[in-house]
Order: sequence, then structure tokens, then C-alpha cells
Amino acid sequence: MLTSFDDQEINEIGFKDTVPDSINKLAGLANNCSLDGIVCSPLEAKKIKRDFPKLKLIVPGIRRPSDETNDQKRTLSANEAVINGADILIIGRPITEAADPAKAAEDILNEIYGEQDKTYPYEQAVEKACKDAGFIEAYFPPDNNEERKLIYKDPELGFCIFTHVYSGAKTSPPHDHGPSWAIYGQAEGTTEMTDWKCIEKPSKDTPGLVEKIKTYKLTPGMAYAYQVGDLHSPLRTGSTKLIRIEGMNMEGVQRDAYMVAS
Repeated sequence: MLTSFDDQEINEIGFKDTVPDSINKLAGLANNCSLDGIVCSPLEAKKIKRDFPKLKLIVPGIRRPSDETNDQKRTLSANEAVINGADILIIGRPITEAADPAKAAEDILNEIYGEQDKTYPYEQAVEKACKDAGFIEAYFPPDNNEERKLIYKDPELGFCIFTHVYSGAKTSPPHDHGPSWAIYGQAEGTTEMTDWKCIEKPSKDTPGLVEKIKTYKLTPGMAYAYQVGDLHSPLRTGSTKLIRIEGMNMEGVQRDAYMVAS
């Protein structure tokens, strides 16, 4: 049911009940048909989540008090939608039409998670996938032994999701992901990751120099995000499986070389 509809408009297209009643009936049909989820407005999310807790709720109609509602009639803020039970938020014009889209997105995240909590949902989503037995079974079947396998590329934003299967030890020198960010998610095994600080930038013929910041372990169910320019190096002493999301497909992209300062 479009978030731009009100009672009068749904009656004009043939529905006899009010918007909330009609939506609850449709949600019941979806649940009875074993669908995974539905799209609904944030106003109906609370009742649907209460009546049909297994349904995933994809929720548009997100507007802050300062935002123009445009053609939307049934709206709430991002935080209110999450409190009501929204699983996935669809946020368009409040970000894309903002004077500073990046700041608008940051403000919405802070509204939901608070200024101090910077473990944003993209890391949480990857951690959730790494703990999901059904996801692991589907994307790491016994015949998947590829060290790098593309399983999804977003046609609009260009980000890519890969599975990686390493049989035995595997290590990489300090590196970043060039013009891209990356998120590592550990599905099986352990990765010892080291973060590095650049103390001398690379040139065309000379590797850059780095010094160690910290070393930590990624164990199954953990995820870690690396922003553009973050230098890191993984060490895997045994067989491992992981998910990696890149802001773009880095295959074939030339990256700078780094070495540890003596």
C-alpha cells in the first residue's frame, strides 16, 4: 500500500476498509503465503510486527520533522520507524534532495543510533549474515572453493559482495582498497588483522612506509569496516571463509604498495 495513499484514495481504487485495516489484511495474506516480508508505512509497522513477527518490514515514508513530506501522507522519523519494528528503511528525498546529502544521511544514522555509537548498520548487517546458518549454507556450499567469488553487484550504487574461501594459510601485505571502502565479515576460521599508519607516502617507483597501530582477531560472526585509505593486512594461519563488501569491484584496479618501516 503506497505511503502516499489515504482512506479516500484506497476507497476510490476498490478497497472497502480503512488504510490500517486493509494493510493488516494484506499482511495476513503475505504471512499465510510464507512470504519473507512486505513493504509498509512506518505507521502500520508496529501492529504488523506485533501480529506477524516473522515478517520483515521494508519501510518507506521516512521524514524528519524538518523535511518536506512531498506526496507522502503516512510518515514517521527514522527512529520512530525503527521503534515501531521496521527492519529496513527506504530513505530517498530527505537525503538525495538535501543541500548536503552526506550530512543528512549522517544525521539520520545519529538519530537512530546516537552520536556515540558508530557501529553502523552495515557492519551489523554483515555480522548478522555471518551468523546466519542459512546464508552460509547458500553462499558457501561444499563446491565453493573459490578464493574470490562475486555474488552480487548493485546496478545503481556499484558496490559488490564477494565470498572468499581460503584453503590453508593466506596472508597479504599492508594495503588499502584504493578509491574504495571495504567491509570484512568472518564466516569461518580466524583472521588476525593488523591496522597500519602511513608514515611515508608511496611514489611511482617506491613503496610507502607504514608502522603498526594495532593487531586484533576477527572470529566467526564478526565484521569490520575499512574506510577509503585505511591500511590493514590480514593473516590467516588456517582455512577460512569470509564475506567482503567493496564500494566498487576492485579487480584490476591498481593499488599503491607499502612496506613496514624498519
